[in-house]
Amino acid sequence: MNSELDLTTPAAVKLLMQGSRSENEWNDNADRVKAANNGQYPGFWFRTIIVSGVLNDAQERWGW
Repeated sequence: MNSELDLTTPAAVKLLMQGSRSENEWNDNADRVKAANNGQYPGFWFRTIIVSGVLNDAQERWGW
């Protein structure tokens, strides 16, 4: 399923990152997002992933 996501859209990026089960998987997924967006985080990254709490939720799942 994840290979079918359009990683240039906020909804798809959020879904992908929420599915990260470890820090390593998070980093791999972040690299996929950057690759889909000309090697950079998309403009909506901060709002969609950081401000919304997706990163914080993931870190809590990993036991940070």
